[in-house]
Amino acid sequence: DPTYVVRDDKYSDAKCLIILTQGERIIYVVENNDHGKELTLDQVQLINKAEYIYTTIADMRRINNSKQLIKTAKLNGTKLVYDIEANSINILDEDIEYIKLADIIFVNQSGYDYFVSNLGSNFIEEFLKTMQLVIVTLGEKGSVIYSKDKVIRNSAFKVEIVDSTGAGDTFNAAFLYGLSKQWALEDIGRFASAAAAKAITKLGPRSGVTSEKEVREFIDLNIWYFNWTY
Repeated sequence: DPTYVVRDDKYSDAKCLIILTQGERIIYVVENNDHGKELTLDQVQLINKAEYIYTTIADMRRINNSKQLIKTAKLNGTKLVYDIEANSINILDEDIEYIKLADIIFVNQSGYDYFVSNLGSNFIEEFLKTMQLVIVTLGEKGSVIYSKDKVIRNSAFKVEIVDSTGAGDTFNAAFLYGLSKQWALEDIGRFASAAAAKAITKLGPRSGVTSEKEVREFIDLNIWYFNWTY
């Protein structure tokens, strides 16, 4: 709903340039000077009614009193979900406090390696003492879903890659969609993997926008896919 989008004249136009050439992808992001942002009452009420908040720690830092905002939303049943990459966190500062507020985190390979280096190889076990799920995404190697009582390994669908931009967010969004539908974790992992794989066969970061029906059809055409639980 674009009525909840706020324009801030203190920021210059943000730029994100994505260059694809010879199989390589380079992303240039022009950063703006940061400053605290106040949410409107309507925005706060929307957050307090949300089933999930999907964001990054860097974005939460930009909101004034964000930790209290999160705590209040969680009391209303909202689940906080982070997308974590190594270059967007610093566990030596207050980021670890934000992480401890999360219900679910998505961690890519670089984020996983960062946590292992700084928190130890048992960081997932420690996170699951307070979190519901930790999902590690490994690109063409698939993904691993960690919950308190089981681990689910998912294979990646083998496709011809045209543009991998947006694959991670497509996976994460599809995963949360499955959670909102209360599907089994095994089905959610397969569905999210299929949505991401389908997205990278097309050009552009928004190619992941599709329907559940189309993702299911993609799965049916790639029936070799498998996952296993232990």
